[in-house]
Amino acid sequence: MEYWRNFACNCGCAMIKYKKLYSTARRGVDMIGDRNVDVFIASSTGSLTVAKRIAKYVNDAADHADKQNRISVTVWDSYFDKSGGKYCWETILQATNEFDYAIILLGTDDDAEIRGQKYKIARDNVLIEAGAFMAKLPSQHVRCFFAKDVKIPSDFSGINHTLFSFSKSKLTQGDTDCLNQLFTECKTYHSEKEILAREKLSEAEAT
Repeated sequence: MEYWRNFACNCGCAMIKYKKLYSTARRGVDMIGDRNVDVFIASSTGSLTVAKRIAKYVNDAADHADKQNRISVTVWDSYFDKSGGKYCWETILQATNEFDYAIILLGTDDDAEIRGQKYKIARDNVLIEAGAFMAKLPSQHVRCFFAKDVKIPSDFSGINHTLFSFSKSKLTQGDTDCLNQLFTECKTYHSEKEILAREKLSEAEAT
């Protein structure tokens, strides 16, 4: 009798474990299928117009694409407005956990003299934000768009960085080419995540 009682108990525990595993996998598939690939744009206030133009371009492209591969772009100012009074650094760290990709706009915001030579450099807080995203996300998921005359930090060698026009009136052909490439990569990333989630569901069903 004791044997059968233990046997029944073990079977019950195994069934509960299976149901939890299956439920988690099923929920993962549903979430991947419904959620967006979220893209964050960091910039200085001086480049905010450019950031909003990028967001509109990508969001409009996503609206005309397959609804199963949605991409949502959020500019830093609207994200900070919803931060609930947190310090800027806390908000940025939170963003690194919530977004799949980051676009960092490094424009000619400030002047600097380095070893007797004058340069145009990006705003220091934007460089810090770039570092935060680089530390959290895969390197290929962080895109740094540099203005033509800005000094590129030496530590950025090997990091995805692209020359961007920073035109306040319109996006150039080169700008849209960069954004279209990113858009394609985001769709591929969404598909890969969905495939992985479905593989986990299949493993749970086979258990």
